[in-house]
Amino acid sequence: MSAVLRYEWLRVTTVRSTWVLIGLGIALPAVLAFFLAWAGASFVNSGRTDGGPPDGNVFSPLGLNSATVLLMASLLVTVGAVSFGQEYRHGLIRITLALFPKRSTVFWGKVIMVTAVVAATSVAAIAAVALGDRLGLLVGDASFDFDTSTAVRLIGQTVLVITLFALFAFAITALSRNQPLGILVPIVGAAVVEPIILAIAGIQNWTWIDWVLPFSGALEAIESTGAESWGHLAVFTVWVLALLIPSWILFVRRDA
Repeated sequence: MSAVLRYEWLRVTTVRSTWVLIGLGIALPAVLAFFLAWAGASFVNSGRTDGGPPDGNVFSPLGLNSATVLLMASLLVTVGAVSFGQEYRHGLIRITLALFPKRSTVFWGKVIMVTAVVAATSVAAIAAVALGDRLGLLVGDASFDFDTSTAVRLIGQTVLVITLFALFAFAITALSRNQPLGILVPIVGAAVVEPIILAIAGIQNWTWIDWVLPFSGALEAIESTGAESWGHLAVFTVWVLALLIPSWILFVRRDA
């Protein structure tokens, strides 16, 4: 396993696009958090009659909300997709399997490396988003008090959500051997398909729908608290495992 991990680390660190995506995954959500905090503070200030700054509690703790988390996840899913996608696209998977004939070791080595890289990048992105959020609130003349326990929970859940997004893309790519499909399914599903389903569900009064949909439930976990929040994350985890395990079985059994 250690040799596979070194191989995967070399692959990750020598592909320029990976570093570009990691940089964008850190910078763009921070910029979005800045403008959301600034716009929110300015809007609230414009409605104040007592001349005081708006209450920081009306803003998302650390700037972590469904918008910033979805942007982070949409950029970092590519890290999961390229883990298999590039090798299938350029025929390098045959070289990998020639070096490491034990396919299960190759598969789970890739899972470990994707998880480690995305989780580490998520922590850096969260720090950048928090900084952007604080600067936006300062520019907008707003307070930014928040509960420490809430912030710790949000950080942990955000890292988990983004990592699961990347593993979802990883599994789709491994199943289909198609990198663009692995990237597009989670992004389009989270940003386009599921919002349409939720709109229809709102009209039909399907109150259970957010407990079935993977991406909306994962983003809802960021906005909710307590058992409900962790329940949504559990549903998303089940979705990822339901794709990851078949992709592992197929990778072991079918031709390269």
